[in-house]
Order: sequence, then structure tokens, then C-alpha cells
Amino acid sequence: MESILVGMRVRLMALAVVVAIAVPTLFALAQENPPGFSVNSIAFRGSKIPRQQLLAFTGLHPGQSITQAQMQAASDKLTASGLFTAVHFTLENGQLVYSLTPSPGVLPVVYDNFPWWSSQALNAAVAARVPLFFGEIYGQGPMRQQVASALQALLAAKGIHATISASDIGDQRQNAIAIRYVIDSPRIVIASLRVSGYASALGPPIHALEQSAAGRSFSQETLKALTASLRSVYVSRGYLNARLSPIVWNTPKVSDGEVQVALTDSVTSEGGLYKVSAIRVAPNPWLSAHDLQRSLGLHPGQIADASRLQPTLDLIREAYVEHGYVKVVVDPHPTLEAAHHTVAYDIGVQPGAVYRMGQLTIEGLNKRQTAKARALWPMHRGDVFNPRLMKAFLPSSLGKLGQMQPVHFDEKYRDDHTVQVLLVYGKKRRH
Repeated sequence: MESILVGMRVRLMALAVVVAIAVPTLFALAQENPPGFSVNSIAFRGSKIPRQQLLAFTGLHPGQSITQAQMQAASDKLTASGLFTAVHFTLENGQLVYSLTPSPGVLPVVYDNFPWWSSQALNAAVAARVPLFFGEIYGQGPMRQQVASALQALLAAKGIHATISASDIGDQRQNAIAIRYVIDSPRIVIASLRVSGYASALGPPIHALEQSAAGRSFSQETLKALTASLRSVYVSRGYLNARLSPIVWNTPKVSDGEVQVALTDSVTSEGGLYKVSAIRVAPNPWLSAHDLQRSLGLHPGQIADASRLQPTLDLIREAYVEHGYVKVVVDPHPTLEAAHHTVAYDIGVQPGAVYRMGQLTIEGLNKRQTAKARALWPMHRGDVFNPRLMKAFLPSSLGKLGQMQPVHFDEKYRDDHTVQVLLVYGKKRRH
């Protein structure tokens, strides 16, 4: 009997030892593998990016157990993309919801010289390689380089080893409005331009345009310029309703280390010859009717060539600019009468706001010269700003100041309708 009790005591002691070991081990395992939460659905709010793309990017899957650390890691990953300024998540009744605040710095992407694809096709091809890319990126985030790398890979698949750069496109106020991607090398050039559908009388100017296109860099700006030049051939000869098809091109070819692109365009309709029926000019407070009439290079009955109105438009604009209306718009505003093939021009003015002289900054002169330059400056703070006075001041001030030609001068037009002027004399420049 005693031996049985001793045996029981031994087994109980052994069990106690096992329990003592198992408890801290289970605690450690719980620490290494924290409990997950049952997630039945995952939603994303505040973004136009498709849900499936966001799920793939985060690596989360509904219907599984997800830990808080995994939820936070997905949130951090979304924030690091640069597409969102804030990411918050909540879990309630098995529904995980991410609230996304899109970044105001997200800009559309444009492609300057990629003649193998349309913009839509290129966006789709890049999206297949760059997660969360849908034609827009945060310009300062990692996606900027990821898109460039994707473009390089797409070109490498065609046997082209390219150098690609990205730059911001700014508006008139220098605010970024898009990100432009450009192939820096190899050079993308226009091999030829062929125009069809034009009348034989217009052959010489169109042939000259075709010849001027060969060898130029292929870019969106070049395509716009060629289209504008072709349209100008017609408009300057009175064919105001001429219709052109968009410029198209075949598959580019690589030759002598360059990518050569052959362009074609066609005139779908010449639209008939227009003549001027009337030219009306709005009264001008600084120019007489006689001066305006004398400046006109186009008159009723003549073939409509709006370029001959440019001297009058320039004269009107200059008069307004000298009186502080530096953002004035002068518009010939043509009205076409298709039935009679005539056009009437109503030259109107949108003056905008008056700009006044603001701060004057002078660099590169000593104190005495700076004081003298300020005394010579023709406009005081608050005066109506006149660019002609500024331009006249620059050469006239040199002899009086004993200085070389200023290497830089600039004016900044502010939203409060003042103009800040910077004058830099000598070799010093502001960067």
C-alpha cells in the first residue's frame, strides 16, 4: 500500500512539473501569435481605386482571422504610397473599414514621346506593373520612380534600353498640374510627315511644312505645333472651316540608334473660302478711332486672314498694359456666316484687374548704388505698374550707376494684383 502511495506522489510531482513548464510556454506562444479577429468583410472609403486592387495591395483577405498588427501594417502601407494623407481603420461586427483621405498632391500622368502606345494603353500597361497606379501618382512619393521603372521595362521588352525622366508640368502660377514622363534616350525623331486631301493650290506651303517636320523631335508639343501650322496654312488663306484629322503614325522603327516615327495627316474638308464682311473695334480710352482704323491690315471684301489683324490687337493690348492691365485679353471674336462664306470680326477687350507696383529688390550693387538705383526707379509702391517704364529704366540706369548690363530682371505678378520686381546687377544671380 505504501509503495502505491509513493508511486502516486511521484506521478503527481511529475505532473506538477509538466504544468509548471507548460504554463509559461503557452504564455510565450500567445505573445508571439497574438489573437486575430474574425473579419467577414473589408471596405475602403474615400478612394476611387477599385476595392480588389486595394485588397491586393494590402494583402488582406476577408473571411480570415486578422490581427491588429496586420491591420496597422496595411494602413501604414497605404499611407507610404503617398496617395493618401490619412488612413484610419475600424472593426465592428466583423466589418473592417479603411477610411482614406486622398492626397491633394496626387497628379495625372502624361506621356510625352512614347509612340508605341496610346495614353490609355500605356496607363493600363503601367498599372499591371505598379500597384495602385491608375494614371495618377503623388509626385513626391515612391510611385514616381516605380512608373519610370515600369516604362523602362516595357521598352526593354521591345529591345529598347531607354533613359526616362519625370518632371512637373506647371500652370501659369507655377502650380504643378501633372507629371510628364519623357524618353531622354534614345532620341525619338520624326522620320517624315505626309499630308493628303489638300487642293493643289496649297501644295507649296504644305510641302514646305512636310519638309520642316523631318528630323524634329517627336513629342506632344511638336505634334500640336505641326497641327497648328497645317491649320494656319488654311486659315491664313481664308479657309476658316477647314477640318483636319488627328496626326497618326505607324509602328516606330529603330535606325542608327534613333527611334524614327513616320507621321500622316489628312484634310477631311477645306470648307470653302471666306471673305471679310465687317470689322468692328470696341472704343478704346487711350486710342482714337482714327488710329485704330489706320492700324487695320484687313478690310471688308478681302480674303479672311486673321493674322493681318495682329498689329491692331497688339496696339490695343499695349495701350491697356501701359495702364496696369497687364493680364488683358484682346480677342478678334470671328463670327462665321457659312451660307455666304463670310466672317465678321468683333475685336473686344477683357481688361482684367489693374496691377500696381509692389516690392522692389535690387542685388549686386553697393549701398550707395542701391540707393541711387531706387531713386532712379520710375515707379513707387502703389503706382500703376507699367512694364514699358521698367524696360526703359534698365539701359538708362547703367551709365548713371557705372555698372554692366543687369544679368537678370524679373517681375512676379501676385494674387493681390501687385508686382514684385527683382533687379540683379553684375554677375550675382539669385537661385
